[in-house]
Amino acid sequence: MKKKLFFFLLFFLLHTPLFSQLIVEKDKDFIVSSPNIPTSLAITRKIGPIKIKEKNFQIYTEKGIVKTIIRENIVYLYSTSITNEGDIFVIIKKDKEEITNFFRIIISTEDSDKDGFPDVVELGNNKSFREWFCVIAESQFYYPSDIWYDIHKDCGGLVEFAYREALKRHDKRWASKYKFLSDFSIPDERNYYYPSVPIIGEKIFRIKEGEFKKESIDRDFSVTASGSVIRNYCMEFVSKDIKNLQKGDILFFFKSDNLKMPSHAMIYIGPENPEKEEGFLIYHTGPSQKTKGFIKKVKLRDLLKHPDPSWRPVPENTDFLGIYCWKILR
Repeated sequence: MKKKLFFFLLFFLLHTPLFSQLIVEKDKDFIVSSPNIPTSLAITRKIGPIKIKEKNFQIYTEKGIVKTIIRENIVYLYSTSITNEGDIFVIIKKDKEEITNFFRIIISTEDSDKDGFPDVVELGNNKSFREWFCVIAESQFYYPSDIWYDIHKDCGGLVEFAYREALKRHDKRWASKYKFLSDFSIPDERNYYYPSVPIIGEKIFRIKEGEFKKESIDRDFSVTASGSVIRNYCMEFVSKDIKNLQKGDILFFFKSDNLKMPSHAMIYIGPENPEKEEGFLIYHTGPSQKTKGFIKKVKLRDLLKHPDPSWRPVPENTDFLGIYCWKILR
């Protein structure tokens, strides 16, 4: 009789809101747009002064925005994309009880590879970006765009211009500013477009060494950069062997006989396999005492046989600094 009374009272307490209450406790009011940083919810039931773990509940949220993982009475919320942002809801339901929680998704400032750029900006080995970078650089050889201003027309300026333009949305309005594009069918496979680059905005060039810190963006990043600064802080060394050359990589040379502009950059515009097909490079000669300089398109095999050995992209050439790749592509 006593056992029956006990279970009756327990059942009564569990199903009476006055004595039994579903509780959702969250560790923070926001979700970071990182697949590695969860926001957690602890689901419990309060019965008078006692709190017990609640199980077998349902969870509802906006599909495609947040991934949920449940372990016992703990719900872990993960953003499905590093570029997600905005407000979302999460509903916890148990029988007739329902609790709605609201969260703001904030852009992650994580720099997991410690390369100085936030993860949200990095593209991986993005073929689309490489293609656009090369097409834009090559277009300047045939018909320079009016939006590439004379003040930036030098060796590093071509690299800077093509990089910025490759990050833009490539629609008809954008294309109208170009007199020639060898390929306008390349898809834009990115989650953002310049100038709306997550966190760093228009300051897409890192100008100092170190890990990414949001509070020092104004000191560490700039809207423009020289060729040597780009090489030192925006790119990573790949190799001095052209077998490792990929479309969109850059060959850097250091010419000590020109102290005003010692760093020279050549953009490899393809094809993918320079050993089997004819490879080409695009570069700006840089200004001299007589001219403002001009853009050249040369064959890789001709550069390998250049009459001046200091211009040959071979491992034994000390003036050849090597092949470099954009950090956002690594």
